[in-house]
Amino acid sequence: MFEIDAECLLDKKCSPLPINKKTLDTQATRIAILTYDYHDMSRGRVEPTGINCLAARLLEAQGYKILMVPYTEFKPRDKLVHRVQYLEAKLKQIVVS
Repeated sequence: MFEIDAECLLDKKCSPLPINKKTLDTQATRIAILTYDYHDMSRGRVEPTGINCLAARLLEAQGYKILMVPYTEFKPRDKLVHRVQYLEAKLKQIVVS
């Protein structure tokens, strides 16, 4: 068992859509946001541990695109504007690809 930290549904313009059965049938992108702290990362590398990689692959098999947010890139002490810009850029990158 694993947890998704956040889930969102975005259209091609990166606008949020409500998550329900009707919108899941459209061409929208289902995104699962997984945040990784120090204990979720491999020692000596900036990569998720094996169980976290497995969780990401299982979510991809269920139709999600994964947004991984490691603790090394997302600093809670940064200004709110920088954190929002970081997440927005990552979400746009996923929707475009």
